[in-house]
Amino acid sequence: ELVTAMKRGFEAGAKSVDPAITVTTQYTGWDDPAQSKKQAEAFFDENIDVVMQNTDAASSGVFEAVKEHNLKSSAPDHVVYTFGANADQNGNAICGGYTLGSAVIHMDKAFAAAIEEVKNGTFKGGLVKEDLANGVCSAVLNPKLTDGVLKGMQAKLDEAGKKIVAGEITIPAGE
Repeated sequence: ELVTAMKRGFEAGAKSVDPAITVTTQYTGWDDPAQSKKQAEAFFDENIDVVMQNTDAASSGVFEAVKEHNLKSSAPDHVVYTFGANADQNGNAICGGYTLGSAVIHMDKAFAAAIEEVKNGTFKGGLVKEDLANGVCSAVLNPKLTDGVLKGMQAKLDEAGKKIVAGEITIPAGE
């Protein structure tokens, strides 16, 4: 459910900017970089501009495909990009210059809160919702791109984050 929620949120965000945007989905698995690379290359053959990956170890295949596509592209005006997921990938060694931003999960904050509850005797266990409001989740734009491709986007990202926390923007429910 978390991966499909991320997909629905990504799609809703993209369509809030341009309702005509097409979002295509393909699940490749968590731990096969070659499979993810092959799928990203197929997307680029279809003129897809951005790949949002959430593939753990397989993400390196997506990053390699993005870098290689941009280095060999015969159409320098058709640069493709990616997003990082779970960790800040904006400075990754493979294609940090083509990573627009990252959806980051700050597990240290989640664990620190749980440890504090255990120490205070208030820990109840069960499902805990981690999100923007409690600081466990965040979106981080790539600082290398904020003067160019992402110019002016930080204010829009901050505004959207506030609206999500306030409940004014919600991730669409699954089918």
